[in-house]
Amino acid sequence: MTMTIRSQDEYRTALTRIRALRTSPATVAETSELKALLGAADDWHRNSGGEAAGERDDLAALSVQTSSTFALEMASRFPGTDWVADLADLLGKKRDYVEWHLQHDVMPPEDLLLAALRLIEGERPSQRRAAEEGVERSPPGTEAAPPLPSVDEHPARGRKTALLGSLLTALATGTAISVVTSGVLAFLARMEGRSAVRPLNSTSHWYWGDAAGRSRRVDTAHTVLGFVTHHGASVLWAAVYEGLRRQRPGRPALGDAVAVSALAAFVDYAVVPKRLTPGWEKVVSPGAIGITYVAMALALAASSLGTRGGSKAR
Repeated sequence: MTMTIRSQDEYRTALTRIRALRTSPATVAETSELKALLGAADDWHRNSGGEAAGERDDLAALSVQTSSTFALEMASRFPGTDWVADLADLLGKKRDYVEWHLQHDVMPPEDLLLAALRLIEGERPSQRRAAEEGVERSPPGTEAAPPLPSVDEHPARGRKTALLGSLLTALATGTAISVVTSGVLAFLARMEGRSAVRPLNSTSHWYWGDAAGRSRRVDTAHTVLGFVTHHGASVLWAAVYEGLRRQRPGRPALGDAVAVSALAAFVDYAVVPKRLTPGWEKVVSPGAIGITYVAMALALAASSLGTRGGSKAR
């Protein structure tokens, strides 16, 4: 879905709709609409210039941006400074809180926008103010964070938005995992002298039995069912990974990715009944299966590096 704003009136209408959607996009269609409106509003702001751009206050300018454009905006306003640390200090929270939202949310949450506005208006975080005045800052935890105005009257809606964002991220990451591991399995099967499609076909053995692994052709009964099964499992493990990252955002992504991949291997081949295993063991060697789980870990870690790009723009 693409949108174009052609006048200041259309911009005001878009801004009103964005503010209505940003706290509770109830459907995938509304989430898509929100992204399209954000892009159109950002294009209008950058290209309109003159009076139209001047009418857009700082809070409005920040509130219609995605996380990546928000990061670019802040970097352009505060070149050469650690504005992420300043925002965290103004919020009274850890740096990881700011970085996580820059990586995962469709747009920055309200508390982050308000902290950014305070920074733009000249307020200095306690760390920087203490450094400028030559005063030693009190140990962490001895001073209360400044109160923030209450903008979101419905915190449950904010949680719903964050949950939807996490689910969409897990879907995208799971899709990448299923494609990467399917490709690795196909390549390794060929290297071992077997049909490239047999590992996927074998995954459908939960329905067809052991005969599925002997199928060498691409067909709906085995290949499509096998891929859908593998894709569903990949999304599940991607959701586990995203949940782990959300709980512990400061940990190295690769370590968490290896942990989730190892857990997936353990569950697949030591916990679930034989009928519910991936079925790859019927086609390729144990070494090839091990390489596939390594590829899964690398794909998980790469997904975190991809979402980190917006925040690294500073």
